[in-house]
Amino acid sequence: MDAIVEQQELSEREIEIVNLLNEGLTNHDIAERTGLTLYTVKWYLKQIYSKLYVSNRTQAAAKVRELGLLGGKRESAIRITSDIPIVLTPFFGRESELTQLDKLLSDDTIRLITVHGIGGMGKTRLALEVTRRFSSRFADGVFFVSLAQVEGNFLAKVASTLRLSIHSEDNILSELTAFLRDKRCLIVLDNFEPFISQASQLITLLERTKHLRIMITSREILHVRGEVVFPLEGLQTPQHNMDIEENGAYQLYIQRARSGYVEFTPSPSEQSVISEICNLLGGMPLAIEIAAGWSSVLPVEETLPRLKSSLDLLTSIDRDRPIRHQSIRATFDYSWDLLSPEAQHTLMSLGIFDSTGFVFEVAEQVADATPMILKQLLDTALLQRVGHNRFGFHPLIRQYVVERLETDATLLEQVRIKHGNYYYHFVMHHIEAFRKDLDLNIAKSFFYESLNLDRAWRFALEYKRYDWLETAIEVGYLCEVSSLWKEADFLFAKTYKLVPPEYEVLRGRLLAFRAIYAYRIHDLNVMKDFALQSWDILKDTPYAWDAGTALAYLAVAEAFLGNVAYGLEILDQIEPLLDRDDLPENAYARGAIACSRPTYLLYSGHSQEAIALLEQVTVPSWHEVNIRLPEAYIDLGRIDEARKALEKLYNAALNNGYYKTAVFAVFYLEVIDSTPEMLSDNVVQSLIELTHINGHYPPIVKQAYYLGTQLLMRGHPKWGKLLLYSTLGMLDSLDEIPVMYQYAIHIAGTLTSSFSDTAQALLGAIINDPNCPLDSQQSALTQVVDRATFDHTPSKQSFMSIISELLFV
Repeated sequence: MDAIVEQQELSEREIEIVNLLNEGLTNHDIAERTGLTLYTVKWYLKQIYSKLYVSNRTQAAAKVRELGLLGGKRESAIRITSDIPIVLTPFFGRESELTQLDKLLSDDTIRLITVHGIGGMGKTRLALEVTRRFSSRFADGVFFVSLAQVEGNFLAKVASTLRLSIHSEDNILSELTAFLRDKRCLIVLDNFEPFISQASQLITLLERTKHLRIMITSREILHVRGEVVFPLEGLQTPQHNMDIEENGAYQLYIQRARSGYVEFTPSPSEQSVISEICNLLGGMPLAIEIAAGWSSVLPVEETLPRLKSSLDLLTSIDRDRPIRHQSIRATFDYSWDLLSPEAQHTLMSLGIFDSTGFVFEVAEQVADATPMILKQLLDTALLQRVGHNRFGFHPLIRQYVVERLETDATLLEQVRIKHGNYYYHFVMHHIEAFRKDLDLNIAKSFFYESLNLDRAWRFALEYKRYDWLETAIEVGYLCEVSSLWKEADFLFAKTYKLVPPEYEVLRGRLLAFRAIYAYRIHDLNVMKDFALQSWDILKDTPYAWDAGTALAYLAVAEAFLGNVAYGLEILDQIEPLLDRDDLPENAYARGAIACSRPTYLLYSGHSQEAIALLEQVTVPSWHEVNIRLPEAYIDLGRIDEARKALEKLYNAALNNGYYKTAVFAVFYLEVIDSTPEMLSDNVVQSLIELTHINGHYPPIVKQAYYLGTQLLMRGHPKWGKLLLYSTLGMLDSLDEIPVMYQYAIHIAGTLTSSFSDTAQALLGAIINDPNCPLDSQQSALTQVVDRATFDHTPSKQSFMSIISELLFV
């Protein structure tokens, strides 16, 4: 059944709802049973109908019964034997990989499996564990054949392992075939890459036998009929929401460190560094073992920076390792030597890209890649797929490639220029398309390339290509929609300092976007200064849209602050831009300015007047501006109209993947539909469910925090504090504890101006919580106003219960 689930792409949550659907439960019943909101259940059903190619509940129930999707996942039995070569070290992690291999070995149609990966990834160790765990399912045995240091025909080694006496070396294939013809066995061939040219003999063996299975480990793919490639990547590395001591990569590090230093017992801070080391090494077992081997000499705090600066530390002194595994560099050199000169040139050039990778089109233009060369790099595991149509490197391979690229100054200069040219045109294409119709898919594709764009921007600054930046500056709108406020502001601030005064228009546009970003983080004093400066520079230029957008946000900010007359004065200045024919079309700026007056009216207490204007505004269905109308309905007590508008907005936001608006909509839906006693719990649950839908928590928590701070500024302390509390509750429920304390510190900073006593009490709760990481406690302590009288008594009350008392009014 698992294969069907994967084919239909149903998530675990969707399978749960499918089972409840089959029981005949109503949407309300499903919501109550799962703890979801009714709106989220409806959205899930829409996704299920789409994936099952049905249009209603009856058809869906019939379809899931037909496909056998009822009853949850079946667990495959794992049987264990010990008739394998003795391994002197324990096996860590890889449970997911073993489960997948279990499925492949259980499929009678799959008879040749290639475990494929770069050297040092643990292919041999995984293959040995397969023989140990699954041998009892093969009636005639499992045989592990090491091909290291084997020369000539590998079949001779196979025959020797099978204890088969060969009468003629010239007839070895026929004799093996005769012996294995009716045998139910698995043969594991380790380190097969030197024998790629003999791969056809494997096919002959399989064609002439009935039940034989073959698994090979190799740095190269065979490319033969019937081969199923199983790509092997690094061990799962420690993450915030897991028990570090249960993590395979961490366990491997500790075991290897103690083999050379028996008393090695890391402190909590050292555990954090080891976690960072495991992530830096991309979970590569060989690299983790070598790095841990230095624990008897180097403190882990010193190991980490050395690993970041060079691969040199990843050199082993273990005498029993093959030469190619004596160092990570030697391991990669072995694979490098397998490449053609053209592939080596392309591989070095690809080192110009950020760690997020690249698509084929840009690799073709920047690194002279061809489909054949990329295929060769993939086949040798020097390159890997990191997403749909996207390629990238294992972190250590990228470090190796970058080192090689930086030794060739001429090539480095060439690919930098090509990289900059490509991303300049990439930005211009996206800007023109987005300026026209605010297509959110354009912003999403931009988001995927944001780190490469950051790199190209920095190259342009280094080469003083201010002509590129003058036209590419409109990338600021894409940063705004993609919620990359802080990242863009950091880069734009650096750019502003470096751009010469004669580039006045560029400097004015930089200020305009920095004003917009300052508004997003509620730094209103800075925002006002930047917005006014940009307007003075740009108001009579073709780029007046940028400064007008900044002033539109300033007008709204003035509504927050109660400066009614000044806000109206700003609106009177910018609204004539909507009628100017000399300005290039800019849908984002036009929408921001058109919505500024009704938003201003709403935030200054004139909801009825705001509604009349908001109902005339045309913006994309997913846009956050659409939240203003149901906000106005709520202010006036028109709850049914608010609910209808919010449901529509919530669905549009989810269908377009714009989670900023989804957070806004679901919060207000809970406000109007939840009882006071259940409101907090329901908001937390809704945020968690959005996280499950999105797949990642950062966008959800970021937008919840943003909305909470905005509600505080608008004079809604009850709702604002509730949402800030819910942000922490969401992180607590997701077990993202270090991040929870970081956001708690941010919240304390937000509360300082208007709720100073609450802010100080919140900081005290952070500092006195024994579960709080030391770095967060120290960061919170720096914000305490009166340290001399501060009570450092550890709290016996749970952190979240204290926060609940502080933030609920």
